[in-house]
Amino acid sequence: MKPLISVVALMMASAAMAAPADVAKSAAAETRSERNVALDASRKPVELLQWAGVEQGDRVLDIFGANLYWAEIVAPAIGSEGRYTIWQPTQFFGEPAQAATGAFVEAHPHGDVASGRFEDMSFEDDAYDFIILNLNAHDFWFVSERFDIPEMDPAAHAQEVADALAPGGKLLLIDHRGAPTDDPRAQVNALHRIDPAAIIELFGDAGLYLKGTNDALVNNDDDLSRNVFDEAIAGKTSRFVHIFVKPE
Repeated sequence: MKPLISVVALMMASAAMAAPADVAKSAAAETRSERNVALDASRKPVELLQWAGVEQGDRVLDIFGANLYWAEIVAPAIGSEGRYTIWQPTQFFGEPAQAATGAFVEAHPHGDVASGRFEDMSFEDDAYDFIILNLNAHDFWFVSERFDIPEMDPAAHAQEVADALAPGGKLLLIDHRGAPTDDPRAQVNALHRIDPAAIIELFGDAGLYLKGTNDALVNNDDDLSRNVFDEAIAGKTSRFVHIFVKPE
């Protein structure tokens, strides 16, 4: 048996390495864009990130992160010992977004940007402690001639995300709530919503387990039959918030 002092020392060292990231401080920073700050009331980023447990030193992957919404809050909070990677599909990565993310990385040397075609989404295995997938998991079912997006395999994309997590790593997933359906692809292409049950099944099959849900973004007045871009409900949809974890 190890001496008690050694066990206590190990526990203290582990606790020190797992200090919470101060997302409240970075969310209040004057360096954030006015556009993103205006979204805080409807997205509640500090509440959700504290609940999700992002930590100092985490290696974070922000999928579809070129709008810098989460990057402005999380990248400073994880500190220079962490790593913040923004991944953006080329179909949604125009010159203004490329310039903005490039400037952000220059200001945050522990950050980087990667891009590739949506259908070819690929990440290094076991590379991240925390992944953010905000309002885009439903797009795994999306098909669009306008945006040059072919029919994709949602299971393959979910597996890519799951494989990118290190053991014990967490996926914070937020999306527009859809009504129960047997045809998620039809639901996504008509409304840009997804049935939460489809997401739970998808990532469960990929090897992650649902650790918790958060009702902070529930809107019981949301009409689930409306497209999320309908002006009457844009920015006010009911969203589900899940934390998935990769077993250690």
